[in-house]
Amino acid sequence: MRSYLVILATTASLTVVVTSFASWMLDPYHIAHPLAGKVFMQPNDRAAKTAFVAKNCGKFDSYILGNSRSEVLKGSQFADGGARFYNLSAPVEDIGQSLEKVKFLLSLGCPVSALLVGESVDVLAHPPPDRLTQMEHPLITGDNFLLFYGKYFLGPQAAIAHFRSK
Repeated sequence: MRSYLVILATTASLTVVVTSFASWMLDPYHIAHPLAGKVFMQPNDRAAKTAFVAKNCGKFDSYILGNSRSEVLKGSQFADGGARFYNLSAPVEDIGQSLEKVKFLLSLGCPVSALLVGESVDVLAHPPPDRLTQMEHPLITGDNFLLFYGKYFLGPQAAIAHFRSK
């Protein structure tokens, strides 16, 4: 009986390791490798942009926030006064999520001299939390990092999404 349990536990562990490794290597949502490879599907820009700003807070003093209609804006269009803009907008972002990002910037001590916020009236509620392309980074939500990354990498769903998108 004991050898059966050892085989079962080993098989289960190997299954989790293999599927997690495949999801991590493929990374279709660009969580672990935000700038690597071709984009076959909508990545989670929220996580990559938040992590970048957290490391490079002092390089910017003005921010563009909002939904996908704001993503096309370039900071150079508004930088006449020497402002250094960073575009933190993300698809389907609502005003509440933009406010959470402003709170995050202020909590880091980032200089904030100007905010450009573009929102649509058709975006009225937070996106469903189970959509992997819409999840906020744990630095903003205060959630557990392990649970956040586990949703992307501890299972085959990211690898399946990668192959379905091709």
